[in-house]
Amino acid sequence: MIRLSHLMILLALSLPARGQVSEAPAAAVPGQNSAIVAASSAEVPKDASPQHAPCTDQPTTRKQLAASFQSGRFPLASQITGTWVEIGEISDFPSSSPFRNLNCSGLTRGNNFEFVLVADGYSVDLHAVSGYPDKVTMQPDGKGAVTFPVDFAADEGPDIYRCRLTKRGTLACLIRGYDGAEFRKMKVDKAQIYEGSDIPE
Repeated sequence: MIRLSHLMILLALSLPARGQVSEAPAAAVPGQNSAIVAASSAEVPKDASPQHAPCTDQPTTRKQLAASFQSGRFPLASQITGTWVEIGEISDFPSSSPFRNLNCSGLTRGNNFEFVLVADGYSVDLHAVSGYPDKVTMQPDGKGAVTFPVDFAADEGPDIYRCRLTKRGTLACLIRGYDGAEFRKMKVDKAQIYEGSDIPE
């Protein structure tokens, strides 16, 4: 299983080009890195559906996200600590129509959030419905951002996320030259965090 944006890119490469078819502040919650209620892949839909409910000031294009990234700053470990929910997934792959998956309250699949980062400083547990459970360490890239790999089981290997803390307090992450993601720190129900050991099939 691969992410929606990846699937659209693969289809664009194999088929002729054609047309395709209020934010509340949240803070980290002490103790939210404790045991998380598990959800089996059988309870999660195989396919995700694009959502369009962005925050009023949320970037909706890769160019806007890149601008938010450029004006952002290096995130300190204390600022990273907490639970971050993906609110935006964007792709502007040249050979396909733009892909937008946006939800200010968090992208969901079934009863689970699509992608959650549970961070203790730069040590981060990754909980992605379309990826393998993993624990990574964010590393400085020497250019004012942190980087970390995410394995979505794609043939080309893990994606490398480059992230900065934006002026809005979100994490703006650039992936390759045409993808991007945005995360918002928020309080969540532990049962909504995917902890399955398998990618839904």
